[in-house]
Amino acid sequence: MNSFQYYSPKSVRETLNILDRCGENTYILAGGTDFIVKMRKKIVEPKNVVNLKKVEELSYIEEKDNIIKIGSMTTHSQIEQNKIINKKATILAEACRDVGSTQIRNLGTIGGNIMNSSAAADSVAALVALDSSCVIVGSEGERLVNINDLYGKNGNAVINKGEILKEIFFKTPNSNIVSGFKKLGRRSALAIVVVSIGIIIEKMPEENICKNIRISLGAISRNPCRAKAAEDILIGKEINVDNIEKCLDKISEFTVSNLEKSPFRNLISHKRYAVKGIGLEVFERICSEIKSVRRHNYGKSESVL
Repeated sequence: MNSFQYYSPKSVRETLNILDRCGENTYILAGGTDFIVKMRKKIVEPKNVVNLKKVEELSYIEEKDNIIKIGSMTTHSQIEQNKIINKKATILAEACRDVGSTQIRNLGTIGGNIMNSSAAADSVAALVALDSSCVIVGSEGERLVNINDLYGKNGNAVINKGEILKEIFFKTPNSNIVSGFKKLGRRSALAIVVVSIGIIIEKMPEENICKNIRISLGAISRNPCRAKAAEDILIGKEINVDNIEKCLDKISEFTVSNLEKSPFRNLISHKRYAVKGIGLEVFERICSEIKSVRRHNYGKSESVL
């Protein structure tokens, strides 16, 4: 491995000052779970490494004015164990719980997962479904980028020299919203994702009708993406077996269409069926939760699946 200049700032301001001084070929560590691997494979050969581990102001989870904010250096473990996330954004808690081993979840950060630009990033698939936005900060100030617009055509996060990801935020899901996440990997705890799915459903109050739905898929294109055609199948419709089956068929079609244009096209025959299987699991959990909510709120339940 090549030698490099190492920096360990303790504040965002200090970080930005360092980045302004550093030239090209600077690598920002936000957990570092992939750094050594990339160095050994010579995927990255930085002249400067800036480790954000000691920048404590980037590690937080808070809810204010119906917005949930997460600092970029918040670890997957902190997110999966957070009461706010578990209660109001189940999809993100489940996604972070699925990230690698315990050690990786303790070290890896949500910001690192986002900026790593992996097609199979667990937390990113959940954040896409949550319609999250990112706060990017540099010496000239802050700018907001919706996570759907963060990645360029090559799949890499579009961020300017001297900028860092500061925060991720999304609207607090209301009490009529239920969500879930599931991935299929090649092996258990350290699973390399074959395909993943995140689903968020908002149902009509007192009715079993889908008011809104967002479906995100991971590992079927260069970055996690929305399956909007599949969402349209359920919006305004009753949440029942037939409509869910139609939605799953459209998810499978969308998966095939994306894989044909991606580096994963050789896996079409497997992923087209795998995504329906894990999608059904998520729908089953969501429908079970919907029935539980109906019993709690209205003293009765109706079969939805």
